[in-house]
Amino acid sequence: MTLSLRPVMTIEAELAPSLIVGRTPVGMRMVVPVTGGRFFGPGGSGKVLHTGSDWNYYRPEDEGLEIWARYDLMTDDGHHISVINEGVGHVTPDVPMKVVDALPIGSGIWNMKTRPKFEVAIDSPYAWMNRALFVAEIPYPTRAALAVIQVYEVVTG
Repeated sequence: MTLSLRPVMTIEAELAPSLIVGRTPVGMRMVVPVTGGRFFGPGGSGKVLHTGSDWNYYRPEDEGLEIWARYDLMTDDGHHISVINEGVGHVTPDVPMKVVDALPIGSGIWNMKTRPKFEVAIDSPYAWMNRALFVAEIPYPTRAALAVIQVYEVVTG
């Protein structure tokens, strides 16, 4: 059996400046509110609702960043999709505070991979998303206050 990736959608999530919780036992905790945006691709299109946040933490000791985001999508044809997106990344120490302040990242290391999970009504045409496995990449930010998430379905064959 061979696994491959099938493009599903690109999510462009608009972000508000982060809230700094502070240094915790797991790292520097930050909460990044999701304020809107859009998504598009073969898996559907629509808008990102202003219902969630990314609760992430940065570990300066190893330059690791852990992401746990929850937010919602509304398709152009009126279907609600809940998202939990969890993952890890490697960023240089100057990057997290630029994200907090919604500033352009500029240069630095940025490597983010996540595994989104979608929850959809079982009578929705998007119900297939409840049964699929997804992975995603968050490319290097090119604009402040915007997270771009490229989502792929893991398929066999």
